[in-house]
Amino acid sequence: IKEYFKETFFSQTKTPIVIDSKFSIIFPKYQEKNLSEKWYIIQRILRFHNIITIFNLKKSLIEISTSDKTIDPYSIINARDFLKLLSRGVPIHQATKIFNENIFCDIVKISGFTEKKKIFLNRRKRIIGNNGSTIKVIELLTKSYILIQGNTVSCIGNFKNIKSCRKIIEDCMKNIHPFMHIRNLVIKRKLLRSKTLKDKSWDKFIPLELKRKKKNIQEKKLKEHKTIYFSPNFLKNNCDQTSKEYQFKFLESRNDFLFKKNVK
Repeated sequence: IKEYFKETFFSQTKTPIVIDSKFSIIFPKYQEKNLSEKWYIIQRILRFHNIITIFNLKKSLIEISTSDKTIDPYSIINARDFLKLLSRGVPIHQATKIFNENIFCDIVKISGFTEKKKIFLNRRKRIIGNNGSTIKVIELLTKSYILIQGNTVSCIGNFKNIKSCRKIIEDCMKNIHPFMHIRNLVIKRKLLRSKTLKDKSWDKFIPLELKRKKKNIQEKKLKEHKTIYFSPNFLKNNCDQTSKEYQFKFLESRNDFLFKKNVK
């Protein structure tokens, strides 16, 4: 069986690809100089995986496509992610790790969480920490690479580790400090090493995450209305129907009047 697959699917003469697949990647203008200087190295890396590349400076595009010699059909998706990371400012020696097995990437957008610029900058600084201390701790615990560039955060690593990195970044932008997640990751690492507690539940040891802070009281407060039910005879005798303070609604089911008074 192994010999059959080697001859048919993984031979250099015969390729499993029937139709050529193409991708076009947009890069920002401030990365033109960086990409043009390193284009010879990038082209050489992609040529090793038998992928054709076209670098268009006028439209600020990079076009990729498979060739007749491509053996692995998933290599073009790795090449797409490789160029996306380079356009986000990731160095080449870190971006080339994506061609290895069980390594993936994720680009998290940060700009949509807050409207005010000051809050956005303060929360982005919180992810970085003093002299990049918090990012280094997250990288060591998750065994992944993280880089912040403008309104995005790019992560490289294992699928499970990238998922935890994304959660830490999104919760930090939602005003939950990353210290809570770091503390949980340190406790989980210690529990995995112990032989007795490895297979048991960890609910006692891991503390609960802080709930999201409540919104401002002014945003939460709405106009309250008191609803009081009266008989129609009481309303005719005691209330003026022409006054603007009171509103009346006829309920067909109860044959009564609904009396509402606005509380300012």
